[in-house]
Amino acid sequence: MDNDKWNDYNFDYLFRWADAAGVAEGTRKLFYVCCTRSKEKLALYCHTRSAAALAQARAWFGDENVIQF
Repeated sequence: MDNDKWNDYNFDYLFRWADAAGVAEGTRKLFYVCCTRSKEKLALYCHTRSAAALAQARAWFGDENVIQF
């Protein structure tokens, strides 16, 4: 992971849909690939407590699948 290509992604942009170009779009595509490769179970950890991020996670994965600590 010590590769300069990781600078092409910014996971802070993942739940912000306002910017659909550049780094944000590439990050969303990588996230989609990671999520769709899961065979049985998928667990995601997001360190933000942003209400917008939680709302987007609930929209994508369903209320019953989002646990807030």
